[in-house]
Amino acid sequence: DILYTENPVEIKELFNEISELFSDFSELENTLHMMTYGPDSFQHICDAVLPFLRNPLALYTTSFQIVCFSEKKKRPNERLFMPSDYRAFATDEEVSDLTLHPEFSNSLNYSDPMIFPSDLTGYRILYQNIRVSKQNVARLVICETDSPIRDSDYPITVLASACITASFERQENLLFSNHPKELDHHIDQLLKHN
Repeated sequence: DILYTENPVEIKELFNEISELFSDFSELENTLHMMTYGPDSFQHICDAVLPFLRNPLALYTTSFQIVCFSEKKKRPNERLFMPSDYRAFATDEEVSDLTLHPEFSNSLNYSDPMIFPSDLTGYRILYQNIRVSKQNVARLVICETDSPIRDSDYPITVLASACITASFERQENLLFSNHPKELDHHIDQLLKHN
């Protein structure tokens, strides 16, 4: 095997950098696996992978609710996600635009990380569906707004998604249902009239 470098490098320095890289990823993997058992595991997992992915990321339910998000510190007008987005649902217009996009219906079938094109949002999205018992329950999305998506982002996305899936599976009842947001309101209204 050959390793190509753009600039000359000492072999000892190269091995040290490679060793440090493997150590960082091993530590990340151990950290993520420990987080799957704790409270607020979804948020902790997203926060842990943010420095490696270098782009804002979020976990959405299949009913388009933001479960959690993580983004590096920025001025409020530069942020992709705001504190008010926590547990918020996408607007009806956003849901309509997304579900009518030609790529969306196909995207539900993929189990590996995939790229959603930029024509809808202005930036590409690396995403992975989260499945429990062979059903989509959520989607991890990494928004290419701060830096270009790299090949190394794919295995990190797979690792984070596996831990998120394990966290969902450990819960007796899923915290986030798959039904439309209006259903809760209509059920409440029906119950109030009885």
